[in-house]
Amino acid sequence: MHDETNDAGGRPLRIGVMLDERTVPRWVDLILRQLASRDFIDLSLVVLNADEPAPHRTLFRRLWSGRGKLLFRLYEKLDAAVYSEPDDAFEPVRATVLDAVPTIEASPLAPKPWEHRFDEETLARIRAADLDVLLRFGFRIIRGDILGAARFGVWSFHHGDNRSYRGGPSFFWEMYGGNPVTGTTLQILTEDLDAGRAIYRSYSATDPVSLRRGRNRPFLKSANFVVRRLHNLHSRGFAYIEALPSFNEPPVLDTPIYTTPTNGQMARFLARTATAILRRRLWRMALREEWFVAYRQVVDPRGEPGAGPPFKRIEHPPKRSFADPFVISSGSRSFIFFEDFDLASGKGAISYVSLNGTGTTTAPATALERPYHLSYPFLFEHGGDHYMIPETAATRRVELYRATRFPDEWELERVLLDDIEAVDATLFHRDGRYWLFANVAESGGPTVDELFLFSADSLHGEWTPHPMNPVVSDVRRARPAGRLFERDGRLIRPSQDCSWRYGSAVVLNEVTALTADEYREVQLGRIDPAWRKGNLASHTYNFDGRVEVVDGLAGRRRL
Repeated sequence: MHDETNDAGGRPLRIGVMLDERTVPRWVDLILRQLASRDFIDLSLVVLNADEPAPHRTLFRRLWSGRGKLLFRLYEKLDAAVYSEPDDAFEPVRATVLDAVPTIEASPLAPKPWEHRFDEETLARIRAADLDVLLRFGFRIIRGDILGAARFGVWSFHHGDNRSYRGGPSFFWEMYGGNPVTGTTLQILTEDLDAGRAIYRSYSATDPVSLRRGRNRPFLKSANFVVRRLHNLHSRGFAYIEALPSFNEPPVLDTPIYTTPTNGQMARFLARTATAILRRRLWRMALREEWFVAYRQVVDPRGEPGAGPPFKRIEHPPKRSFADPFVISSGSRSFIFFEDFDLASGKGAISYVSLNGTGTTTAPATALERPYHLSYPFLFEHGGDHYMIPETAATRRVELYRATRFPDEWELERVLLDDIEAVDATLFHRDGRYWLFANVAESGGPTVDELFLFSADSLHGEWTPHPMNPVVSDVRRARPAGRLFERDGRLIRPSQDCSWRYGSAVVLNEVTALTADEYREVQLGRIDPAWRKGNLASHTYNFDGRVEVVDGLAGRRRL
């Protein structure tokens, strides 16, 4: 099935698409439009299901025929109505980009109710298209010779981590079991059900309340996976795909295959969900969650806020919160910069305090304020000047500021990245090259799931995206949580765990490969909120040679 002729510089990849009909969910149409816009892709064939649709039945008859699982059907409809989103991944869209693509109408064989196979005549017509990849967005579970009809196989999505949640409905059983993480897998299909070769794995946070809302962003995000892997295939060859860690995972065939929940299961789920919603609303009525910043002076910080002397909290005025602390020393003084968020306006500015010789801080003062929201003030020195890269995602830019008078006067030096929704940009310099880490949201996806990497040969040079972007696609450790640092010969990248909630903990990752072609990291440890009694979350950690800073989340009584 696999041929190594399509390496870098080869002809465009010939792609086929399997559909039940030309009206598709919006997330599928996003994929098709991406494919049509790339010069290394040739949309060559549509394989359309020619079977007649099931006879029309009234809603009552359809619900009655599946009455043993009626509650789930009703829940899906009510949930979609209550938690609808303007950027709807499931909105029906006619796939007009396929209008000029040659089409084969296929009547599949169904030896089993859930299975489709194809006769030799149909297979011969598909093979004649000389496809590199066949993308499956329709039909049932496909088996037989169709799996080898394209040079690099049939690619298909499993929305859910198929190592743990085989079957469906997608994302429901993660909610039912209280799993904070939901997986999405792009795989090359094999004869074994839910045991294909995984070529892309991504993890998002499970929505504890709404299945529709919990599905929407991961489905939109997954619209990028196909074109990314096809680009890898075209530029680096199938050997790159085969070397992916996920490709070589052993299949997991001993987990249960999930099906639509029964009415009894749904009754338990709905009761638990209603209780959780009530508990959350009572909590929010009684308490307002506010981020705060804490610090301590240390001689040799080890990245373990739970050990050593206690942290001192920097008190903030009412109706404001402090977060995202960075520390930098200048001369004999240390300065802590942080996001200063105004709850009334919903906008953040960058403020700072300085530490005196007794370890106490000055009153907070404003360092930088703009008409738009600012946060995450990444600080560094370069060429004798102080620089800051605050988060400016509201402008769809990554902006670089230089201090004209440190610490309270700054001017815009240049725009590093433009027309990009990037958050928490974090700079690292090594061996004459600058590396910029940032989480990026594409196609309506969340800002907490995917870490992108860019590099330049100078601070003011041209920034090049890394060929492996996103280098991390996992809500548990993607989003930056502070500057990279070295400890015991290891390069450590702090990141956020946003699975249980936004910024629930800081994860410490060792960067094991950082080159123009490779990026790898492994998790070493984490900083949980337990470093302070009553703390609910922590999502930024930094230190220099004198001061260690971290943030936390506390509940303040509303009355």
